[in-house]
Amino acid sequence: MNGPRRRSPSGAMRYACRRSIYVEYSRQSKRHQPRTECRVSRRRGAMQSALLVVQGLGLMALLTIAFSVVHGQSWPRGLRHAVLGLCFGLGAILSMMQPIPVAPGMLVDTRNLFIGFAGAFIGPVGAIVALAAAAIARITIGGAGLGLGLISMTTVACVGTLWGLRRLRPPIMTLMHCVLMGVSFSITLVIGLIALRGEALQNFLPIIPFILMFNVGGSVVFGMLFERERRSARRERQLQNDAQLDPLTAAYNRRGLDRLYSDVMYMNENFGRGLLLIDLDHFKKINDTCGHAFGDEVLRASTKAIQSSVRGGDVVARIGGEEFVVLLPDVTQENARRIGERIRSAIRKAAGVDGVTITASVGASYWQHGGRSLDAALKAADGSMYEAKRQGRDRMVFPESDLHPR
Repeated sequence: MNGPRRRSPSGAMRYACRRSIYVEYSRQSKRHQPRTECRVSRRRGAMQSALLVVQGLGLMALLTIAFSVVHGQSWPRGLRHAVLGLCFGLGAILSMMQPIPVAPGMLVDTRNLFIGFAGAFIGPVGAIVALAAAAIARITIGGAGLGLGLISMTTVACVGTLWGLRRLRPPIMTLMHCVLMGVSFSITLVIGLIALRGEALQNFLPIIPFILMFNVGGSVVFGMLFERERRSARRERQLQNDAQLDPLTAAYNRRGLDRLYSDVMYMNENFGRGLLLIDLDHFKKINDTCGHAFGDEVLRASTKAIQSSVRGGDVVARIGGEEFVVLLPDVTQENARRIGERIRSAIRKAAGVDGVTITASVGASYWQHGGRSLDAALKAADGSMYEAKRQGRDRMVFPESDLHPR
């Protein structure tokens, strides 16, 4: 005998059951959705920060090459530093092209390391040029974070300049010094922590480790490279200078005179050009009688006397044992004669040591138009100088007819 037959649920009951399941599923989905979006956002932010670091390292590598090329040039120091500062400023500008926005108008990038390096490895001129270039770019971009960005860049430029000062800078940049430098450049992160609020601060916090890693890592890797390149370029320039200077008197030698002659003597065509040849009288006898140490002291004293008697743009060189040459660019005949007499008088007053009086015979060569080779000018001045010796020494002979090129 069959039992009572069960009644199947009605369509309305089945619909209500399915709806309750759907509603519960929807609630659970909405409950987990914010967590999923948060994880995706964090991954995206981490990838952006990592790409920011890689981009900054690539730019810094290119700057290392530029630093090596420019620092090895024999340009004037100010020009060299200005060009390098512009290169670092360009690196800062390029780093601003791919920033991470933490809020509308508020951008985070790696520009500060470039500006800090400009101050640390180039000096005040480099820091000012790099800061000016980066500031112009940031002002052009604009936005709510403009003021904070300018404060941050100015701060790191000052910190970098302090690292570059000779009084504060260590003689050799070690690994620890580079780490400390990178940490000091990260002081701008503290400025961001103080100034940012709300969502901007929340977006900024995850980026901090990457910026800190870039500042410290970049300072270690590229700081050591920059330091090595700077020392190498400095040694090379020192060797070049030493090859052109007389080691005893620090005046130019014959090689330095040859190099400077064409540059100095053709700078200006307003007046004529003059060359003075100075020979210390009886120097060999003094050297043999009083000793070589005394002779060296006389040569140094004579060099100082000559250098104190010439103008700022004139060139003093020692080309022989007791022979000196003075190049007088853009000078009148009368002024050239006056400078020669001043040199002769200064040597007589200053070069005497232990009661021994030193005199000098001075010959001159002067021309007003066209050019004259160094050998021709020396030959003409040599004839005048020997004429001064024949007339009794301790005098200057200036040929009146020596006015045209040969």
